[in-house]
Amino acid sequence: MLSSPITIELSSSKAYIRFLIIIYLITLYFLFYSSLPLFLKFIITVGVLIQFKFDVARKSPCADIKEIRLLKNAWSVVPKSGEIQVYDKCIILIHNSLFQLIRLTGSEKKKIIILFYDQLHKDHQRLLYLKQTKNGL
Repeated sequence: MLSSPITIELSSSKAYIRFLIIIYLITLYFLFYSSLPLFLKFIITVGVLIQFKFDVARKSPCADIKEIRLLKNAWSVVPKSGEIQVYDKCIILIHNSLFQLIRLTGSEKKKIIILFYDQLHKDHQRLLYLKQTKNGL
């Protein structure tokens, strides 16, 4: 079972959108109740809303990544541009019920990827944990 290849295709995440909405609402709440002058609050609010629009349009924290693959003992990241990047190790830094923070390391490069729970199938989560335990540590 551990020798089977893993291919994780990253799609848009509704959990990421909900997370963004909560974070931006908290930001706006603190901004409105701050002691900043009104014109400065307005300028910052416009900037925050523009950034929110861009973040929601991406629909994923790693929108530039198409998929992640594990073949034999090499992790491959396939960006939407098509140039495959190969890494040696995968380590799960944070695993909770909302997202996973994964660090891929190669000879001279590192990449940190955020995967929300609705981007991964349960079987892929288990295999990812088993593969990183066997190969990453």
